[in-house]
Amino acid sequence: MQLFEIERTLRTAGKRAESDKPIKFFDWTVREMPRSWRLETCSINNGFRSAQKFYAVHGALLRQLHGLTRGHFSLAELPTALLKGPASFSGVYEDRDMSDDLAGRTASEKRIFNLGLRDSVQLFLAGIEPWPEFPCPRNDGRDFDHWSFDLWEKDQKVLKAAFTDLISPHRIQSRRLDGSSSGAF
Repeated sequence: MQLFEIERTLRTAGKRAESDKPIKFFDWTVREMPRSWRLETCSINNGFRSAQKFYAVHGALLRQLHGLTRGHFSLAELPTALLKGPASFSGVYEDRDMSDDLAGRTASEKRIFNLGLRDSVQLFLAGIEPWPEFPCPRNDGRDFDHWSFDLWEKDQKVLKAAFTDLISPHRIQSRRLDGSSSGAF
């Protein structure tokens, strides 16, 4: 009987310890670098609460950026981390990696295109403007891939819904609370 009581006490203590863990909040950071920028996730005191929803948006955004920087979107060319569902996967977007077809061939055209992508990401994550509806980029010389097209369209819908239902309301609430970033989804 004593063993039963000890075991029950240990289980109860373990459950209390689990519930005492601080709740993680998530947000994004756009880090400027020479001729490039990074999209990173971070843990903060106040931010987006649901890791599952947060990372679904993060993955959709990284896949969209992957296709836009390369000028072609294909499941076969995605990094494995973007197929599985990214955790804290970061995206690095360098001017030299921008697609000639979408950005242009010169360094200045690529820089302007890359800065435009960065600005679109910042406005989206700030809850100011929804993610633009870009058609699925594909090279004319390649076969049309329905699986890739379907994923692109799904990600467009995820980002549109996330802006309307999650990001914009969260940012509006944050601005109301004296510029702090509290609130959660």
